[in-house]
Amino acid sequence: YLPLGLPALRARIAQWHTTSGLPTTPEQIAITNGAQHAISLIARLLVRSGDQVLVESPTYPGAIDAFTRAGATLTAVSTDGAGARIDAIGRAVPGARLAYVMPSFHNPTGSVMPEGRRRELAGTAGRGDVWVIEDNCLDHLWYHQPPPPAVAAFARGEHIISIGSLSKLFWGGMRIGWLRADPATINRI
Repeated sequence: YLPLGLPALRARIAQWHTTSGLPTTPEQIAITNGAQHAISLIARLLVRSGDQVLVESPTYPGAIDAFTRAGATLTAVSTDGAGARIDAIGRAVPGARLAYVMPSFHNPTGSVMPEGRRRELAGTAGRGDVWVIEDNCLDHLWYHQPPPPAVAAFARGEHIISIGSLSKLFWGGMRIGWLRADPATINRI
C-alpha cells in the first residue's frame, strides 16, 4: 500500500518537473486520482469554514466547487491578458488563506502569465500564511513556445503547491494527477 503513489511514478514526475526548470525530488510528489482530486485534497487540508480563498475571475468551476464544499468564502481577483493581477492579489492577501491560479493556458481564458508576474506571485506566497496553489495541468499544451517556469520555481520556501495531470495530455480516463509541494506538506496530505 503506497498512499503517496508508486515510487517509480513519483520519481518520473519529479524528473519531469526538474527538466522543466523546477528542481523536484520524489518526496515532493503525491499522486492523486486526477487534478480535481488534488484540488479537493488541498481544500480539505488547508481550508476551514469561513476562510477566504482568492480565485481568478473567471476560473475553473471545479476549483470553485472544491473550495466551496470546504466552507471557503471565495473572493474574485481580477485578471487581464496576462492572467491574475498581482496588485489585486496583494490587496486581498491580508485576509486570505490561499490563492488559486492557473498561470499557463488559463481555463477558460487561455492567458499565460509572464515570468515577471510569476516571480511577483511567488513573493506573495507566505505573506500572512497565504498559500499559492498553481494549477499547471495545461502547461504542456503549447504550440510555438513553452510557458515560463512554474511559479514555484521562483519560490524560496514559500507556501506554494503545484498541481499537475496527465489527463489533458493523454486521456481523461487515466485519472492520474499529482501535487508538488515541500515534503512536510506532502506528508500532511
